[in-house]
Amino acid sequence: MHQIRIETSGGGNETRMSTRTEATENASLLTQLARRPVGKDPLSDVLESLVLHSWIPGPFILGTPWGLRVSNHLGWFFMLTAGNMLIEVTNQEGPLTANAGDLIVVPQGHAHQLRDRSGSPATPIETLLKPEHFEQHQQLVHGGDGALTFITCGCFIFEDMERSPLHKTLPPLIQIKGRNEQPLHYVDHLLRLIAQEAASYNPCAPTVINRLVRILLIKTFQDCPPRLPEGNGNWLKALKDPYIGRALGLMHREPETPWTVGTLAERVAMSRSVFSARFSELVGKPPLEYLTEWRMRKACVFLRTSQAGLKEVADQIGYESAAAFSKAFIRRVGIAPGAYRRLRDTPLIARPSRTPPI
Repeated sequence: MHQIRIETSGGGNETRMSTRTEATENASLLTQLARRPVGKDPLSDVLESLVLHSWIPGPFILGTPWGLRVSNHLGWFFMLTAGNMLIEVTNQEGPLTANAGDLIVVPQGHAHQLRDRSGSPATPIETLLKPEHFEQHQQLVHGGDGALTFITCGCFIFEDMERSPLHKTLPPLIQIKGRNEQPLHYVDHLLRLIAQEAASYNPCAPTVINRLVRILLIKTFQDCPPRLPEGNGNWLKALKDPYIGRALGLMHREPETPWTVGTLAERVAMSRSVFSARFSELVGKPPLEYLTEWRMRKACVFLRTSQAGLKEVADQIGYESAAAFSKAFIRRVGIAPGAYRRLRDTPLIARPSRTPPI
């Protein structure tokens, strides 16, 4: 089980983190890595490379008894402004109790249930939410005539998350505890701004919301202990290794450099064989395979966010010709670069929408 709960002592600055199954010695690993200067480390690169889409419905007003079941592929965040609830991720240990001031994030689209108490029937959220909840920011009123719970929430999706090194490091559920039934200051500030934009008719509102939700999620990921899978392939631990972390930094900062295992090993002062073995052990794949995957992620970003020609993209990520780049791209991504670029013209990517694909 990899649910994460972060508790903050009332009135103090000391943060206490607890997980149900992860070793506490790893609790600060992601925080340490995320606090390095932006753009100077692989973690920042990976977070920036993730394409985010987000949507904000009106507030939820839920009367006891109530229950919601979320089974779609989207991630969700829930901020309790009043009341309390139980939340449980399907096929995971649980449930967790959340109170006013708590932020709950389900980052990777796991099915989950929210209830006022154990045993309350849960209605599929897809049957309750209508376009007007997102487009006009209308309130969603649901449940019985008992005590009320108020929730501010949003849903989101990261494109190609399964290809990201972060895919295996994020837990299915993150809980950021508030203080004295109030959210942490950054949570409160960001969610107020998000709600203001969602309630406006500003044509730029979806773009602004996307930026704010990205900041909210990055701050949440920064403060949460990473999920550390057993065995080989622990990318976050690899970043902390004094040798392999430097090699990853070189690949991320200079993807256009014609790296070989030998030149990478030389730059980090290791023998070729020892470097290759240690890299494969910590990262879970050989150095050049990782380099190719990162180059393809960078190429995806270029193709989506710029009008650069294929030769220019190839130059940026270390391929001698557009033909060589196209061949490698098809092999790794499954479609040609031009076809991938045309995905920008689909509704999900071309124009931010106020209504999610639920």
